[in-house]
Amino acid sequence: MLPPYLRAYRTAFEQVSASLESLTLGLSDEQFNWAPEPTTWSVGQGVVHLNKASEALLPNIEKAVRHARTYGPFGRGPFTYGPLSRLFIWSVRPSSPRLPAPAPYRPPASAVDRGATLHTFRTLQERWITSVEEAEGIDLRTLKAASQAAPLVRLRVGTWFEATPLHQLRHVEQAQRVLLAHGFPVGAAH
Repeated sequence: MLPPYLRAYRTAFEQVSASLESLTLGLSDEQFNWAPEPTTWSVGQGVVHLNKASEALLPNIEKAVRHARTYGPFGRGPFTYGPLSRLFIWSVRPSSPRLPAPAPYRPPASAVDRGATLHTFRTLQERWITSVEEAEGIDLRTLKAASQAAPLVRLRVGTWFEATPLHQLRHVEQAQRVLLAHGFPVGAAH
């Protein structure tokens, strides 16, 4: 049985997955790729952005956790994080001011494949959840990892576990706004 702090991380990933699944269930390709304005992302572009962010970070998280399971650092949480971690977590929350996505995380301007995009998201979420579960007994306050897109930004793994589902929720809420926007195509879903 996972300790409460790891259960909270796992639950956050599971809730985002369920929310996105519910939100996209039955959307047609046209609806998945529709954006209210040229400067606003479609639902699909938001999911691609989340996939790109996970693809750039998750391999390093998995590698760090695997290494730490054998060599440490070991520790029991819950853990507290310093000002830089707290600022980063705050900056990706749904209610925080919008920041432009770094270039490696930007989705293509063209339509994206709905089925493949959502399949990739689900697969990445399963990997996030596995990493959280495998982090039991590891000192998440000491263990660090960087995204491949920004290798100089090394944050605590616990910070990533807390910030990532918040960032994902931010884009789920953005997708909800797209579905409610004026002009959203209401044709038959697939």
